[in-house]
Amino acid sequence: AAGLTIKSFRNLMQVDPGFDTKGVLTFRTSPPSATYPDADAVLNFYRNLGDEVRRLPGVQAAGFGRLLPLASEMGDAGIMIETHPVPAGQPGNQADWQAVSPGYFEAMRIKLIDGRFTDATDTRAGLQTIVINQTLAKEYFPGENPIGQRVRVGGREAPWRVVVGIVGDYHHNGLTNAYKRAFFVPMEQWANAYGVPRRALTMVIRTAGDPNDLIGPVRAVAHRLAPEVPLTQVTTMNGVLGAATQEQRFTVALMAGFALLALVLAAVGIYGVISYSVAQRTKEIGIRLALGADIDSVRYLVMRQGMAPAGIGVAVGLAAALLFTRYLGSLLYGVAPVDAFTFAAIPVLLLAVAAASVLLPAVRASRVEPVEALRGE
Repeated sequence: AAGLTIKSFRNLMQVDPGFDTKGVLTFRTSPPSATYPDADAVLNFYRNLGDEVRRLPGVQAAGFGRLLPLASEMGDAGIMIETHPVPAGQPGNQADWQAVSPGYFEAMRIKLIDGRFTDATDTRAGLQTIVINQTLAKEYFPGENPIGQRVRVGGREAPWRVVVGIVGDYHHNGLTNAYKRAFFVPMEQWANAYGVPRRALTMVIRTAGDPNDLIGPVRAVAHRLAPEVPLTQVTTMNGVLGAATQEQRFTVALMAGFALLALVLAAVGIYGVISYSVAQRTKEIGIRLALGADIDSVRYLVMRQGMAPAGIGVAVGLAAALLFTRYLGSLLYGVAPVDAFTFAAIPVLLLAVAAASVLLPAVRASRVEPVEALRGE
């Protein structure tokens, strides 16, 4: 079980989330409606905060997003495609929805597949645009180029939007979940689509150094611009990744801890029993040596005595593991509950530990001096 969970965790940590977690600081903030009553005030707050943060030494890119990947669950919203209307009575098109500012994709290092990212030209009064991910492009525009086509989000009264970019897929609702369709509305144009400004946003800041070094300067900038607006959930993307895999880490630690304890107890137990047996049979071993038995035969005798029950124990353990590990399926990723490599490697490890535990008493037995062993007879 420990071998399976360790291999599962290794597979999980090798999953490409679709963005780069290294060197990224993140925090969440929300300007209150009392002091920021409308969309223009909210957008002005985020523009000023973003501009000031980007001026900080070491900042390579920074932007805002509605929800942070791996730190939140994102649901579906309707999306209408001008060239592919949904027939009456059929379920409408659905996709995850995000609001993003210029710099968000660059800070997260999400890949650009075609077209462009959201940029400063995507203003409230400008061309209404949208960015989609690969999965949405493949499923809703099969065999077509989505760039330049028009979609609508936010209801039938919302404006048509031109697809200006396609970005790579990334995992949002957990590393083990499949990619989902997603679209990204420019933050400046959010109110045009949904009627209200997007107040609560998460900022992501990419730095060349340790992102923790930016916490103080970023807090100072935010306090200087708007002391009444707090920064919350201040953490790094590596911290977010760690929290997202916390359950798997706990399972691995628990299983590995019990497995190591069992291995140590087995090794100490085998060593103790065989050492005691050798001490009890000292005279017998001395007689064997006096009658001409060679050292190798004595060592084999002791090794056989210790390894026979160890082999039986491994066989029983394998049978029990075949039954028990079937219940681990929901905790495993990328590995079957009955994994051939694990079920072959672990018995070899156990037998090797047993052999090492028996070897020292066997060597000690082969060094018994016949005269000393028989002196009392």
